[in-house]
Amino acid sequence: MKLRSAILLLMSCALSVSVADASRRSVMVNPTVPVAGPGALRSVAIRDLPYGDALFYFYVGDFETALERLQFSDAEERLPHHRDDARLLIGGIELARGDYSEAARIFSEVLDGPNVPDNVRDRAHFYLGKTFFRRGFNALAVGHLTAAVHGTLPVDFDSERRMLLAEALLSEGRDQDAAAVLEHWDVSSVWRSYAEFNLGVAWVRAGQFEQGARVLDALGQRDADSEEERALRDQANVALGYALVQQKRPAQALQVLARVRSNGSQATKALLGAGWAAADAGKMREALAPWLELRGRDLLDPAVQESYLAVPYGYAVLGADGQAVAAYEDAISEFASETKRLDESIAAIRAGGLATALESLPTTPGAPLPVDVTKVPAARYLYRLLARDEFQMALANWRDLASISKRLDLRENDIAAFDELLAFRRHRFESVVPDHLAALDRQDVNELVQRRTELEARIGEADDHADLAALGTPRQRAIWGELERMETIVDRAGDVDDPDVEDVAERVDFLKGYLYWELSDGFKSRVWSARKRLREVSRLLRESTRSATLIKTARVAVPTQNEALAKRLAELRPRIESVHTRANSMRDRELIAVANLAVQELEAEKDRIREYTLEARYSLATLYDRASKPAASKEGPSP
Repeated sequence: MKLRSAILLLMSCALSVSVADASRRSVMVNPTVPVAGPGALRSVAIRDLPYGDALFYFYVGDFETALERLQFSDAEERLPHHRDDARLLIGGIELARGDYSEAARIFSEVLDGPNVPDNVRDRAHFYLGKTFFRRGFNALAVGHLTAAVHGTLPVDFDSERRMLLAEALLSEGRDQDAAAVLEHWDVSSVWRSYAEFNLGVAWVRAGQFEQGARVLDALGQRDADSEEERALRDQANVALGYALVQQKRPAQALQVLARVRSNGSQATKALLGAGWAAADAGKMREALAPWLELRGRDLLDPAVQESYLAVPYGYAVLGADGQAVAAYEDAISEFASETKRLDESIAAIRAGGLATALESLPTTPGAPLPVDVTKVPAARYLYRLLARDEFQMALANWRDLASISKRLDLRENDIAAFDELLAFRRHRFESVVPDHLAALDRQDVNELVQRRTELEARIGEADDHADLAALGTPRQRAIWGELERMETIVDRAGDVDDPDVEDVAERVDFLKGYLYWELSDGFKSRVWSARKRLREVSRLLRESTRSATLIKTARVAVPTQNEALAKRLAELRPRIESVHTRANSMRDRELIAVANLAVQELEAEKDRIREYTLEARYSLATLYDRASKPAASKEGPSP
């Protein structure tokens, strides 16, 4: 079965694009709009920016950051338009991470909310039912999966819901109800195939062989378009074939097992079953052919291991005791070598070999969990373990704890950096503030404000009374003053009839008139420029006043703030160290748990090989005993 992550199912959207027969120009002007495929979510306009921000991290695979941002935005009530969608996504991420309790709590909260839309309610029931099913609460799973029936789930979601519902009903012993779910299921889906397989096996185990055989037989002959469906078809044929062998119907069993692909994952089981079916039919020579084929394959496979016992058994039945003895001795030798390799693998794992291999895994939370089996000790024995939920859960816990440890490493580095920044801040404060305070003492800001006010009044008065000289250049004002002084001297001369005095008076009038014209020509622009400069002076004075206030405030507040920051850093450091120690301890415990699971798997493999070895030794002893009895009878009794 494909690894279908719950969070990817929650937000998956398959798009198919149809290409129109149009010119490049028309395509650019009217681009083809992608059409949503089966199981796609309806397009949603993002109305809350934090939700769109979280979706970005979700789609790039950074599920941890997406989860953090969704939880923060939800807690701060920043998702008024996407609150239910965000909580469903949070629950889906928690479900995929294996935190079933938290996922169930979130989905329950969504269902308990007022005015929940049907599509949100169906999805919440679906994921809540899936959560309970994974935790083994089949009755609760049935209740929620049955409640998600408003018709809003996409086809793929609904197919998985039906499959989970059928399996939960089977686990509850409600075979007929599970069959009814399948009978009213018209959509072709791989999920239905899984449910049919489980139903067929359940009926066979419950003693309703014919019913189960019909389901498995139909599934075993169904057309398959994908590797997953072909593998499931092979599995159905193997299950039915072995059931037919147990029913003492070897001819039918051989026909069914012949459908299994020779290069599929079920090929070894099919070969073993075909051998036993032929043996039950009394065709031991034909049975030896598939068994001998198995002996050339990997001894790790249980079917191959059993073939090491089946081949000598076949030889013994045919009376080829010599070949049977050689085959049993070969089996015992192979089992001993395999047991030695298992012991070495167990020792390597207990010495930390598996932990070393896992340390190289990616630790990004939410990322896939591929295991480089080439680096895992005894990988050839553990490939089944690597795919088990129990192992993947422990691995996910280790990966999350490793990520937390790395984040705490960064936080410890941050604390050290903050210490340096705080020391630099204190140094700057102690070295710079006194200079600023001295500068403030040397400059009276209030006096500058008073001077600006006086200048503003003078400019206003000059503008109101057209005092042209007031806004002239220093040179123009000096000349204007000199002309007025000369005009006063001429006026004091009175009516003296002196050509020189008249000439001076005319010259003064001419020069004054020329200067007046020169002053009046740019008077308005000088008034505007002067007021502009005053505005800039006002701005600078405001900034100076504000800076002076801040400096005076900082002289009192900054030392207090520095002490508060230093206290906070001193409190955070032991807390981070404590959490870091706990995270490392829990990570090590998870590694030990993973190693224990691996050791348990290898010990179980050793137990099986030990049983095979004992059986081979017993059968070999029986052959030796049988071979020795005729010799004893020929010798007769001793005199």
